[in-house]
Amino acid sequence: MSDIVKLETVKFGPCRFVGASVYLENKGKWGDLTAVLWEKSAWIFKMLDEMKQYATDEPHNAALTTWEKCDDKNELFGYYIGRFMKAETPVPHDLDYFDIDAEYMTKVWVKGKFRDGKYGDLWECPRHEIDNTKYIDIHLYNAEVYPEPDENGESFIGYYRPCNLKNSD
Repeated sequence: MSDIVKLETVKFGPCRFVGASVYLENKGKWGDLTAVLWEKSAWIFKMLDEMKQYATDEPHNAALTTWEKCDDKNELFGYYIGRFMKAETPVPHDLDYFDIDAEYMTKVWVKGKFRDGKYGDLWECPRHEIDNTKYIDIHLYNAEVYPEPDENGESFIGYYRPCNLKNSD
């Protein structure tokens, strides 16, 4: 289990996640495919580096998983590799985007190495933490955020999950 270094819920967005995307069936093993996408992702970040005027205070490389196309018939989820950019950022021809409204975001940070398989608990941790607060998990998407590692290959790895204030009725 990973040690949580920081957990916070903050106002976030609006922004646009810009990157390359694929849609995958939610039934099978897709981890191998996403690993290949990361291995081939240098061109994505080079293109985004050239768009400095649209950068946000979330400059880290990230993976965004979305469920906007997941229904009983399709069971597809989107997987994007890119970065959070300013809202209405123009999208280069070879890239895709996912718009994110202004909302609350729970952010969890752990210290570790990129893709070493020890972060599975991050998928559930924010949901459990949100359940014990004044927020409700809204299940639209989530993001894994990967700052540049230090000389030992370690960095803080973030997991973001959007949430709303609970109704006070």
